Amino acid sequence: MSLVDYRDAVMVAIKAAMPNLREVEAHAGRFTLDDLKQFATRAPGIRVAILALENPENTSSGEIDWMVRAAAFVVTKNEPGLKREAGALNIVGALAVLIAGNRFAQAGAHPAKPPRAQTMMSTALGKTGATIWAVEWTQKLRLGEDAYLIDGLVPTDLYIGFAPKIGADHVDDYLHVGPGL
Repeated sequence: MSLVDYRDAVMVAIKAAMPNLREVEAHAGRFTLDDLKQFATRAPGIRVAILALENPENTSSGEIDWMVRAAAFVVTKNEPGLKREAGALNIVGALAVLIAGNRFAQAGAHPAKPPRAQTMMSTALGKTGATIWAVEWTQKLRLGEDAYLIDGLVPTDLYIGFAPKIGADHVDDYLHVGPGL
């Protein structure tokens, strides 16, 4: 799995859960006032960003578990019959439910931690006619290549050998414990 695969999987999940959004796209980082002005024309929508990789942990397989900090930026504007703040809160609530515990169909993803959400509104942003919220979460992702994969296969049998009768010359001395663990 790559970070791009992960980010794209998050966007697919959001699009499936909220098909009426005008846009769900990738974003390079945090929002600026210029970003909001440009994106507000396609509201309601969500921009998904990977904000940080933190706390790497080596694994026995040679892969690395990273805590990924991700965000979904929700942008709304006034719609007929729905004020921008109410629209944003509806989307933020749906996102919180979608994200918490989700693995986004990625084999190397642990369940996402419950997100935190906060408004990013200010006087300057309010003048754009749009509302923006940031929904941020962390999720442990396993990145890299598994050293135990051989031609795409995962070993399923376990054998135990006792020194000094180990190695290629002592294959018949190994004890077969059984398939899988």
